[in-house]
Amino acid sequence: MALAPRRALALLAGVLLSLLSSGAAAPQAPFVVEYEPSAAAAVRGALQAQGFRVLRDHRDFNRLVVAAGAAAATASTASGAAGADLEGQLAGVPGVAGVARAGVRSLFPQPVVAASPAPGNASEQCSADDGKLGPDADLAREGEGTPYGIKLVQADDPVMVDISRRHAGKVLFCVIDTGLDRTNKDFPATVSGCTPGYPNGDVTAPFNYCYPWAEDSNRHGTHTSGTIGAVRNGVGVVGVSAEGAAIYHYNFFGPNMDASDDLEVEAWRHCIAELDARRASSGVPDMKLVISMSYGSAADTEFSRSAIKALAAARRDVLWVAAAGNSGDNSTHFPAGYDEVISVAAVNWDGAVADFSTFNADVELAGPGVMTLSTIPLAMSNASEYHARPYAADVLSVSPQLPAVASDGGFFNRPAVARVEGAPAGTLTAELVACGLAQEPCAGAAGKVCLIQRGNNTFCDKVVNCAAGGGVGAIIYNRDDVPDCERLAGVSLGLCDADARPPAGWPLAVTVTARQGAALRAAIDAGTGPVSATLRVTDVPPQPEIGLDLLSGTSMACPTVAGVAGLVWSAHTECSSAEIRRALQATAYKPAGPAAGASGAGERDEHFGYGIVQARAAHEWLLANPCAAEGGVQVALRFTTVGAPATGDVASAIGVRVEVTDGATGSPVAGQRVALLVEPSRKAVACRSYALTTNTAGVATTSCTLAEPASAKITARAVGGIARGASAVGTVPAAAGRGLEFEIRVPPGVQTKGEDAYVCTTLQLPDDRPLKLVGVEPLAHASVVHHILLFGCDVPYVQPKPGEQAAWDCRSAPTCGGAAETVLYGWGSNAPRLDLPAGVGFSVGAGSAVTWVVAQFHYLAERPPGDASGVRLNLQDAPLPFSGGLLSFASRFTIPPRKAHHVVSIDCCYRGFQPLTSFAVRVHTHTLGRAVFMTKAHAAPGGHGHVVAAADPQQPQGFHPVASAVLWPGERLTVACDFDSSDMAAPVSAGPTHAHEMCNMYLMVYGALPHSEMCDDGASLADEAAPGNMRRASVLLPDPFVLWAPPAPSTLLNQSAVGSAASVAVGPDGTLWALFRGDRVWAGHTFDADDRVLYKDALRGDVVVQMHADTGKVLRHWGGGVFVLPHALAVDRNNSVWVVDAGRHQVLKFSASGQLELAVGKAFNPSNARSLCKPRDVAVLNDGGFLVSDGCSPRVVRFNADGSQHSELAVPAGRGAAPVLHSLVLDECDGLVEVADSANARVHRLHLPTGRLKSTVQLQEHGSVRALAKGPYGRTIALVTVREGEDAALVDVGAPDISWRLPNSSALAPHDLALGAAALPLTGAGDRLLAVTLAALCPGCGPLAKYVLVPSSFEPEAANAALAPPAAAGAARPALAHRHADGADAGAGGVHAGAADDAADDASVEAREAAADAEEAAAMADPELAARLRERLAHVRAELAAARAGDGAEAEAFRTLRPGPRQARSAGGALAALVARRPPFRTRRQRPPDPPRPAVHVASPARAAMASRSAIRALVALLALAGAHGAAAGAARFGAAGEAPVPRRLLGGLWEKFHAPAPAPAPAPAPIIIITPPAQQQVVAAQPVVAAQPVVAAQPVVAAQPVVAAQPVVAAQPVVAAQPVVAAQPVVAAQPVVAAQPVVAAQPVTVNTQVKQTNIQLGGGGGQAHPFFG
Repeated sequence: MALAPRRALALLAGVLLSLLSSGAAAPQAPFVVEYEPSAAAAVRGALQAQGFRVLRDHRDFNRLVVAAGAAAATASTASGAAGADLEGQLAGVPGVAGVARAGVRSLFPQPVVAASPAPGNASEQCSADDGKLGPDADLAREGEGTPYGIKLVQADDPVMVDISRRHAGKVLFCVIDTGLDRTNKDFPATVSGCTPGYPNGDVTAPFNYCYPWAEDSNRHGTHTSGTIGAVRNGVGVVGVSAEGAAIYHYNFFGPNMDASDDLEVEAWRHCIAELDARRASSGVPDMKLVISMSYGSAADTEFSRSAIKALAAARRDVLWVAAAGNSGDNSTHFPAGYDEVISVAAVNWDGAVADFSTFNADVELAGPGVMTLSTIPLAMSNASEYHARPYAADVLSVSPQLPAVASDGGFFNRPAVARVEGAPAGTLTAELVACGLAQEPCAGAAGKVCLIQRGNNTFCDKVVNCAAGGGVGAIIYNRDDVPDCERLAGVSLGLCDADARPPAGWPLAVTVTARQGAALRAAIDAGTGPVSATLRVTDVPPQPEIGLDLLSGTSMACPTVAGVAGLVWSAHTECSSAEIRRALQATAYKPAGPAAGASGAGERDEHFGYGIVQARAAHEWLLANPCAAEGGVQVALRFTTVGAPATGDVASAIGVRVEVTDGATGSPVAGQRVALLVEPSRKAVACRSYALTTNTAGVATTSCTLAEPASAKITARAVGGIARGASAVGTVPAAAGRGLEFEIRVPPGVQTKGEDAYVCTTLQLPDDRPLKLVGVEPLAHASVVHHILLFGCDVPYVQPKPGEQAAWDCRSAPTCGGAAETVLYGWGSNAPRLDLPAGVGFSVGAGSAVTWVVAQFHYLAERPPGDASGVRLNLQDAPLPFSGGLLSFASRFTIPPRKAHHVVSIDCCYRGFQPLTSFAVRVHTHTLGRAVFMTKAHAAPGGHGHVVAAADPQQPQGFHPVASAVLWPGERLTVACDFDSSDMAAPVSAGPTHAHEMCNMYLMVYGALPHSEMCDDGASLADEAAPGNMRRASVLLPDPFVLWAPPAPSTLLNQSAVGSAASVAVGPDGTLWALFRGDRVWAGHTFDADDRVLYKDALRGDVVVQMHADTGKVLRHWGGGVFVLPHALAVDRNNSVWVVDAGRHQVLKFSASGQLELAVGKAFNPSNARSLCKPRDVAVLNDGGFLVSDGCSPRVVRFNADGSQHSELAVPAGRGAAPVLHSLVLDECDGLVEVADSANARVHRLHLPTGRLKSTVQLQEHGSVRALAKGPYGRTIALVTVREGEDAALVDVGAPDISWRLPNSSALAPHDLALGAAALPLTGAGDRLLAVTLAALCPGCGPLAKYVLVPSSFEPEAANAALAPPAAAGAARPALAHRHADGADAGAGGVHAGAADDAADDASVEAREAAADAEEAAAMADPELAARLRERLAHVRAELAAARAGDGAEAEAFRTLRPGPRQARSAGGALAALVARRPPFRTRRQRPPDPPRPAVHVASPARAAMASRSAIRALVALLALAGAHGAAAGAARFGAAGEAPVPRRLLGGLWEKFHAPAPAPAPAPAPIIIITPPAQQQVVAAQPVVAAQPVVAAQPVVAAQPVVAAQPVVAAQPVVAAQPVVAAQPVVAAQPVVAAQPVVAAQPVTVNTQVKQTNIQLGGGGGQAHPFFG
């Protein structure tokens, strides 16, 4: 008979209370009885018959939880052994398989957080309030805050925030804790939990033993739940997954602090059941479950251990996370101690492990757990430590300033001043008076602030006595015997007797620490005059409906790690829990320094585990290391023929239809991810998408282009979900052709309203292989479309469904939705198509950050009917020798009013390691801009500068071609903008609107390796992800290129003994140079006591060899009969070769062909103190000077270009052995020479101008420093060797925790290294890899060893599509702006004594290099050789796979570099993880102009890796304004003949920093020769103005070249020149003479207004926080 509803509820409540309370009331822990599955009923009956009470029946695990009833307990007591007797009694029941006591699980006690240094005050032993409460204590109490822990684990990263939003609901978070206060408004509406009793009154269902989930009498459960999922709603805080996490709370403890561990198993079962129920009802079949457990105990019970082992084995879709404990020792707590559970340690805001955090071998990961701010029940919020100071109080200033601190306000911020409760709010400034303990009315306090020390009487009495003396304010400071950081919290006047209240009311009163009060008292006692202070107390009401508090413990760290695990898993639901665990381990972060503990990054230790969990790093690791597939149902493939695309040379295309159905029911499977695998290659079958997702009908579609004649095969394989691993295979028809053109057009159905509409639409690029963007053709007209911008994205802001095209209003919405965003192209004013120089391209597609293109169209008016505006992209999948890059310049400044010329300059130094060649420029200002220039000069003082680019910003602001100019490492690049504010009545500052101004230049460059960075007012910003940079997540592997075969030394040295290589270098043309030294060694017996070498004869064979960089084919060799003990070699920017011969005690300079040009040092004579003695290395400056490290004394000798000595730089000996200065490298940007001391494993940095030691980097932990080299973005790379039998390594000197092992190098005895570009066939159309060539001293093991730096994301298969080098692909190399140095072939005969035909030899080398390229192309066309390369690439893939799996020493190499938790962020939001600096090697066949010609600077495209996303956003927004500044036709095609026109108003005054005139250029084309005075018109000249007669002009004289006048220059308007004004006659002008170079005149320079010469006041410093781009 059915029960009445009311009676049923009452009965249910009674049963629940009985069940819960009975377990708690038992005097002893209950027993867990395991029974045979077939004996369940019999065992239950037997136990009840013997007087035992069955508390819980865990049928899934064949266990009963029982307690002794009265009868059983009495019998047991009578026997005298209660526990043991009961256990034996239970074990004797037939059908019982085992008996054990139930364990107890408890909340960990809240730890006491010891005071620790506050952020920013690490030097203070005790820094007070912030030291205890941490940075979360300072979060605003109004609005919404992001706790430090969210930032520490990268959960605030935009990519992860986007994942949280897009994948909300794909992971269920089950929090097992004390309940969740549902009234707290910081939780999503979808939060739910376990309701006690039978679900929906169904007595046949498993009973829910939980407590009511929506009640929290402890605050613990609400806090942990908020850490995971507090929503982003404008109030409170945000959790790890703040965009709508699916939280399910299981109240395990209720009002108690402990519970039986068998209920823990029940909680696990219940959470898993909830997951299964949600999968069935939500339409998310691949939903995952993360269980967070912030509790534990020492009880390791058999039931919990066996249950979690069984559950984890059966459910790979569940991940368990638990707190390690707060014991501060190495004890073990469970469930964290189980292998199936992630054990979590706690760290503070600095990343240091908390003192209370339990440490043991089970600790796996760490998370923030010291004073973390999160949600608590509202009823408890007023008592929380966070809300203990609901009012803001400050000591704003003290006058005179306290002598002990630099800023009084900052002094009183740590800890923050506290308000005395009950005192009024307000602000006052008054003199301080010392009132001691204020036990009596304070004398002399009238109108003053009383300074009172705590002690002896009540706070009420102290404030009353202050008021009685006439005091208007009170500062109470702590006693002397308390820590300096102990603040007086909770001081209140509310408890004072009403009669004691001063008649005039309480004075304003605050409290400070003992240290702060003592500083004030000392200032008063100094007696130097009155001391006054300004106090402020402000009423700030607490937040409504939000309860927050600061809690500490591994209990707080646990939900953070659980939240990160779920957040990452939501984007990778094809992965198992073990695979997610592995990703979190592989990418965990350990801070550098003592906080990191005993082990290094990537290693597990008992304090950190693997380190602090990192959300984005784990996500990216899974992108690079996809999870494996398994299992499956039915997948079907269908092909349809579709018409050929409208563009491209394509023979045919097919449609692909994938159908996924349930094998048992035949019903469609929705949301199933499917991967397309094609044969023979993705080049043969190029599909629009290879990653598909089925719709509600179980169908996914795409289209594929058939680009090769052979038959192709497609396999569709299910990835993740219930169909995981199922596949279908189909053969598709073959067709010939190629299709590398893609169109992006605005979809036909898109309509706009009104004027100035912005429409964005998408194109997904092929992701199967790398591509190069080589051209863009606009398909629009300026009458309809104002401008078009193309952005490269990793994910668009609106991602379309497969096979569809997205479109959205992007006037204010973003274009890209991921972390990567690159400006590829800009069009306006009917500009022509863009074509890059031959052999140059910007990387897109696989392996790059650009897998999507978003086109932004700005419509002037409503979109007309029939509009089909768009662009056509020209892509190439063949290898190209050069990669494009972008140098971007921006500034902050203010322009004063009423100035005809105000110059703003942006000055940065090029810190690359390879020469770059410019080829296009774009400039941007607003209406006040008149001209924008770039010059380059040596970074050293007095370096001569010449124009790289110049443009008129009022002309169409597209990319314009410029004459090639080479940018050398260490050169200063200065961009100058001239503004005319004559009509402005007020200053104009930099900013984003038309009411502001901008000064921008974007220079497109190319090199063998890509280089892109941003110059922000002198700061060069680039992070580790910048194109061409050396990523920590990389591995050095032996070069797999099959054609690499450097010559054996015996073939060159004309001797039988196999020689060794002492040194290696990469020339400016990209060729490889090596210095051999036969069988000679430098050992203890090599020199006598007078430092004279014992070798009596010179090496007979040619020891200097120039080789093709990819193959090792010899291009030149010379030097026989000259050198005795050659030690080092360098090649300068002019291709001159410098050889250091320690045996001769000389440094010798040769032309590239071997002609001796300079010798420094006395041959075979080391006796002179100023001579060289056993020199070891040489480094050459840009101005031709050079530095030599001496081998007999710790000094570096600097020489001028002519060989005369400039100065000496002494290296201090320090501790340890005598210094051995083995290697040198220059950093001209910072004016430094870096010196490797191999004897003491350190690198010294010496200041070139002063010779002083700037710093020393210790590398003892890595080994002996053998050599130094400059790497990408100015990084200094050290070659270090450890002990015999151990591999050498490369170490980043600027960040010594970053290193790369050189596998199999232990036997090589590496002596020197060179960095360059690897062979093209290794990467196909992608950017080249970095190559590392070693000079090996090991006899018989080969002189040169070559490695490639392979990033973890590298996919060797991508290269298989295009193995042929550029010659075979038909991609001609562009003409570069420098060439091989002139010189003649030395043959085998040693050094030339006189002049020879070096030019002919140079041409011969060019021919041999071209022949080597042709041979390489022909070889790679051979199927067998190509197959060998594929095999080697497969081996590379296997090596990478092993490293990705974390095997061996390579495990650390794949930990993605992440900025530390305390690492500062640069202005503009740019990550300053690695600020790149400095020099390069050179790309092949780049020749300098025959005289230097002014080259214009260009801004550019793909791979333009802006260092900050915010800067890119500004650039994106402001590029759209460019078209408003002019309507002339755009740039000519890149590579076309001629140069960009010189602006009409080229201004001088830009070159203030060039202290000496540039050498007069050789006459280019034809100068303007003025024989007679010109008409009264403007004189505009791009070439020199040479006047034999007076130049008389009523308009400005504007010249980009020198103004040379033998007669007077008379002008009514300015004389403006970018080069010197040289005049033998007077220069007379009614307006200023503006010159970037000196005005040299034999006669006076007479003007009626100011003369502006070389010392022009440059504009800048407007105070903005960010640079502005447009």
